[in-house]
Amino acid sequence: MHQTLYRKWRPKTFSDVCGQQHVTSVLSYQVAHEQTSHAYLFCGSRGTGKTTCAKILAKAINCLSPINGNPCGVCEACKSIENGTATDVVEMDAASNRRIDDIREIRDDVAYAPAELKKRVFIIDEVHMLTGEAFNALLKTLEEPPDHIVFILATTELQKIPATILSRCQRFDFRRIESSVIVARLRKISTEEQINISDDALYLIAKTAKGGMRDAIGMLELCSAAVTEDQKEIDVQQAAELIGVTDTETLYQTVKAIRETDYGTLFGIVHDICSRAKDISEFWLSLSEMYRDLMLIRYVDRPQHFFDGPEQTLQRLQALSQSFTKETLLYHCQLIDRTLRDIRVYPEASRVMAENTLIRLCDPALDCSVDALASRIAAVETAIRGSSVTSQKTRTANDVTSQNNDVRQFHTTSNQENADQAKNEAIAHSSSRSQDDIAKFSEQSTSDTHNENGHTSPDAFSLGASSVQDEQNKTAKKSHSHKTQQTSDSSAKNADTPASSHYRAFPYWQEAVEQFRHNDPMSAGLAENLRAFYDAQAHAILLLASDAFTYQMLNKPETLQQLKQAINCCMPDHQIADDHFFLKRSKEPVDETDRDFEQLIAQLGDMST
Repeated sequence: MHQTLYRKWRPKTFSDVCGQQHVTSVLSYQVAHEQTSHAYLFCGSRGTGKTTCAKILAKAINCLSPINGNPCGVCEACKSIENGTATDVVEMDAASNRRIDDIREIRDDVAYAPAELKKRVFIIDEVHMLTGEAFNALLKTLEEPPDHIVFILATTELQKIPATILSRCQRFDFRRIESSVIVARLRKISTEEQINISDDALYLIAKTAKGGMRDAIGMLELCSAAVTEDQKEIDVQQAAELIGVTDTETLYQTVKAIRETDYGTLFGIVHDICSRAKDISEFWLSLSEMYRDLMLIRYVDRPQHFFDGPEQTLQRLQALSQSFTKETLLYHCQLIDRTLRDIRVYPEASRVMAENTLIRLCDPALDCSVDALASRIAAVETAIRGSSVTSQKTRTANDVTSQNNDVRQFHTTSNQENADQAKNEAIAHSSSRSQDDIAKFSEQSTSDTHNENGHTSPDAFSLGASSVQDEQNKTAKKSHSHKTQQTSDSSAKNADTPASSHYRAFPYWQEAVEQFRHNDPMSAGLAENLRAFYDAQAHAILLLASDAFTYQMLNKPETLQQLKQAINCCMPDHQIADDHFFLKRSKEPVDETDRDFEQLIAQLGDMST
């Protein structure tokens, strides 16, 4: 006769129970030392071993030869309880026997001594389903039961148990079983039952079971039924399809598509889920858990202690989590949670709500909430910090290059000085003049450099230097006159275009930035990094960006229009036209000189890429 796996692999002793050592150790000690209580209360989520431990405790109490508090499993008492033929062990489901009359029958049976076993054991499952009158009828029996009676109550909702009942029972809290413990148990069962399944599929089953061993074994049995003769093993995609959840790879691709703003992939995932008639709320719940893992990895130093999954999955999520700021992850989690609640309230519109939420996850600018604004600010701050680091590295490299040039110049100058000194020494040694001629030359030079009033006259070197300086001044004047003439000629040629003049720093730029801040607060911080110049004759504005990020973020039609409007608000007398408004990127610093405005625009045209 076929027996389901969860019944076949139900633990027979306290030692076989997985993940509840804090409970089994106390119970086995009480049995071994004959210190058992008259009433127990087992509480915890489903599938954690409450009923199993109740049956093991019933066997251990009545076992003829217990082993360290565990039932032997071979005596007549253990066999009868295991087979369900023992009349002294009564199991009752309070969900279907919740009336006061049912409890009165138990109260009447308590008076009778056990017929076969040492003690009579009453196991009442789902005890929270009893009515108030039924609890009151059970209360007196629990308070003063006969010595041969043991009550074991089990519940999944402890808050519904009256305090008067709680005070008369020894309470044991059953924990959710860790995924690693469930995976180890499932691997042992699959090996014994010859079920070929991958480790990723086992981790998916364990995570879906949510700490319940019975549910995990049931899902394993479901997957085993789909194995064909020519199939090597059950992979994670097949397991997800069979148990009705979304596999980890699909969730990973979803988050990756959100990061890359890939709308086609996102809509394709939703379409695939709906075409296979899957519950989209389950996909949304799995996506929420995926973001929980990403938050865990971003905030916790050692996330492996709290992560339910294989090591390779943890490594992939670690790399993916670095693409998001903490503010963005928090905003995504809150938005997904709100959408999950809406989907459960309006399931007929679940697809539309899911697709709309995915679009908002890709672009926080579509959301006007505080969380979305915080996400956008964090993204801008991260980009600015990255740009600052790059600029600092560039400045450092330039400083090093400048220092190297100075060193090379120093060495060149030193070499030139050494060469001049060697040349002078050669001339001195090769000179045919006598010492007397040299003395006469010196006396003559001294007398010529002093006049009769004792004032010093310019020597030959001074006169030479003065002549050179005068020549340089003449050349500079000629060059300036030539440049002015060229500028006039250029202005005459371009009479049909806006008249060109010289650019100056725009004096009302700070007021314009403040005006721009009211229209676009997110971009105002970037606008402060711009330099603004104004051509008074042509009524033209030039904005210079020093880095690529600022240029790319502000070089948008709607942003440029808002900037121009803010500048026009500060200039009521003159309005800047669209063809006289320029945003350029300057890779090199631009000084406020007397260069031609149109010439500067043409120069910066090649530097804006």
